[in-house]
Amino acid sequence: MMHHTKLIRASTGDTIQVAGHILEIPPGALARDTEFTLKAPPSGFADVVIEPSYRFQNGARATLTISYANCGGSAPVNARIRRIRGDRTDDLGGRDIGGAVRTDQLESASRFAIATG
Repeated sequence: MMHHTKLIRASTGDTIQVAGHILEIPPGALARDTEFTLKAPPSGFADVVIEPSYRFQNGARATLTISYANCGGSAPVNARIRRIRGDRTDDLGGRDIGGAVRTDQLESASRFAIATG
């Protein structure tokens, strides 16, 4: 499994990426400096795991870009990002930006994947 760990400063925010997946955390979204890990499971699907599971503060929203470059190369139809919580998923929407789907609606960090249809 590909992964990348980075300390994100609460005052400045930052970007962390792995395998074409990008998490952008804005300044003020964290209560304190926090070490995040982005994992790209070797599943053949466009999914990413963000650890730790974290709820951003003060209504802040992070931006998540999930690459589908390693999923056969063709653009998925009506692609959107879904948050995965056990056996439940939540649709976060998103827009195709050519090779990836991006959403700026992340209120928390957990596991996400691209869904189609």
